[in-house]
Order: sequence, then C-alpha cells, then structure tokens
Amino acid sequence: MPTVPTLPSRDRLNRDQAKLTLKLAEQVRRALTTTMFPTDTGDESVLAVERAPEPIAPARLAEGHPGGAAARANACRLYERSLAHYRAVLRPHDQDDDVGAAMARFVAANLRALRGTHASTDTLVRLERQLGALLRQSTAWARADLTERQCIFEKFAILA
Repeated sequence: MPTVPTLPSRDRLNRDQAKLTLKLAEQVRRALTTTMFPTDTGDESVLAVERAPEPIAPARLAEGHPGGAAARANACRLYERSLAHYRAVLRPHDQDDDVGAAMARFVAANLRALRGTHASTDTLVRLERQLGALLRQSTAWARADLTERQCIFEKFAILA
C-alpha cells in the first residue's frame, strides 16, 4: 500500500518562513550596505577643510532665529561657543577641520539624544568612513567652494 506524503506542520512552515525571511533580509542589508553605503571605497583621505579666519556658520544659523536683533546676537554667540567647544574639546589635535568627523559626531549626538546610546570610538570611526564615502560621491560637495565647505563643516560641528 503506497504511503501518502504528509505535509509539514503549520508551525514548522512558519519557522522555516521566518528563517528564510531573516536570511533574505540579511542578504539585502549586506548588498545595500556594500553598494550604497560603502565603508571601503579605497579613498581614506580626510575631508579636511582649511579653517576660515572667522567662523561663517554661526551668523548664518542665527539669521533664521525668531525675535529681534538681540535674540539673533545671543544665538550667534551660542553657536560660536559651540564651534569653539567642538574644536577645543572634541577635536583638539586637528589643524584643519575634518568634515567627515563632524558628520559622525553629529549623527552620534542625535542617536544619543533620541535613544540614549553613546557611540564608541570604533563606531565613530565607522560612521566617519561611511558618511565620508557618501559625501565624496555627492555632486553638491564636488561643486561647493571652500567657503561653502567650511560652512557645512561648521554647521555639523555646532550641532554635534
């Protein structure tokens, strides 16, 4: 008498589907990470920008503040202190301003504010590489002149 094959139980199908879904998700994540957000682009150069004699971003950021001239002046001074703090405390050894490092600190500060997680030194290095790789591919960055690049750095540093 021939035997009738039995179908796997519903629980087993659900487990197998879950495993397959997780495996597929990991493969997609890995593919996207290596193609869209490469960490090893071969270009390890620092995104250095020569420091401007006078900060640019504090005044530009303060222009958008509500209130009168006194409120904007107070905001500008706060931004100038924030930029000075970034340079003196977070990156005291930098001769030029490192845009990739400022972007990494900005992202880490936001993660700390949103989730309460602190980025390790290793995490900051990886963020700097990933974000630097993205910035190097940006046409806006390629077209930006030195003044605009300095302003971009300063904004990230102030908000970090």
